[in-house]
Amino acid sequence: MVLRSSIMAGETAAETAQKLRDIMAASPGVSEITVDGINVKMEDLLKQVSYWERRAAIEAGTISTSASINLSGG
Repeated sequence: MVLRSSIMAGETAAETAQKLRDIMAASPGVSEITVDGINVKMEDLLKQVSYWERRAAIEAGTISTSASINLSGG
């Protein structure tokens, strides 16, 4: 599934995450939906929401884009 590349240009990560959350809230009990012409299983949609929430946090500067690096040499 490649939902990441199908998000409309100009849409922020936060808007995308909210769009996906809205889709899930409007579709309780549904196991598969179509988003922008792509069939998506709900468990995959949960992963997408997590991905876009992380991207939104990176855009907002609230989390780091890299893991910590040990420079002590030991």
